[in-house]
Amino acid sequence: MRPAMLAGLLSAGVPFPKAIELADPKDLPDKFRDFIVLAFELGAPLVPTLSQLEVQMRHEERTSQEIDQAQAVPQATRTLLIWLPVVCFVLAQIMGLGTFSGILHPVGALAALLAGALLFAGYKISGRMLNSFLAPKPDPTLSLMVLRICLSAGEPLEKIRKRLEGYPDGGASQLVEISKRTGARLSFLIDSELEQLNQKLLSSRIEEARKLSVRLLIPLSLTTLPAFLLLTLPPIIIGFTQ
Repeated sequence: MRPAMLAGLLSAGVPFPKAIELADPKDLPDKFRDFIVLAFELGAPLVPTLSQLEVQMRHEERTSQEIDQAQAVPQATRTLLIWLPVVCFVLAQIMGLGTFSGILHPVGALAALLAGALLFAGYKISGRMLNSFLAPKPDPTLSLMVLRICLSAGEPLEKIRKRLEGYPDGGASQLVEISKRTGARLSFLIDSELEQLNQKLLSSRIEEARKLSVRLLIPLSLTTLPAFLLLTLPPIIIGFTQ
């Protein structure tokens, strides 16, 4: 279900309960369902609200796609470096260097265990770094969307301020003050700020993904290179001496 679909049904004169039944908003993210419920409870114009939600949803979908593409590079780098020692070990065995027989020797087995421990440590450390990057971040657009809905419903500003206290700061209070001082229409200021904030969040996340690609090389290099040496040189040397 898309907010635009629900807006189209309501614009066509379909009663709200029937429109909800046809549009089936269960697949919407929780916050968008909450926005629709808030607009309905406050009596805000639903069609304009849904149109704004559709715009915001498209921004977030684009951001999500860009982030997925950006973090594909660090994911691939991590996988490549972690599996590199194992691949080299297998290739050495295929080339007849006797790496498999080498790890059956006590010294070779100890080297293989140390290499496995290093690879596991690199896997866990890099995994924590990726999970930290992918963890949900505070969404500053929430307060602006709530302000937009409450404003269209005609709710007093003092009551809106109290409602926004539980949301991450997205600059809503500053926009209210600017509107008071300049007489500018607050809804226009909100729409402009949302557009700039969405672009800023997208740029920030892409930059974080690029920095992550570099930071991942530090723990992976410190664990993968010693693991590579431990998993290839001792078994090869032992294989030649046996």
